[in-house]
Amino acid sequence: MDFAVELTALDAEDETADASDGAVCWAAAVRPPFDGEEAEVLAFFLDADPWFTLRRPDGTTTTVEATYAGDVNRLRLHAR
Repeated sequence: MDFAVELTALDAEDETADASDGAVCWAAAVRPPFDGEEAEVLAFFLDADPWFTLRRPDGTTTTVEATYAGDVNRLRLHAR
């Protein structure tokens, strides 16, 4: 199933390496923020299966695990 969420730019400044497992991580924010039913749907998908395909504007993709970094509108993306 495809589910599109537009995130803020994932710049090199946002990118960090997790020394514990070598994963590359990004901070991401849903823009505009979801509320109500949209937030519930995104939370459902995150809770059911946190693995997503991150598609960048240039067409490249990365498989990431999304975890909450506050609420459903703030996520941490971990590439493995």
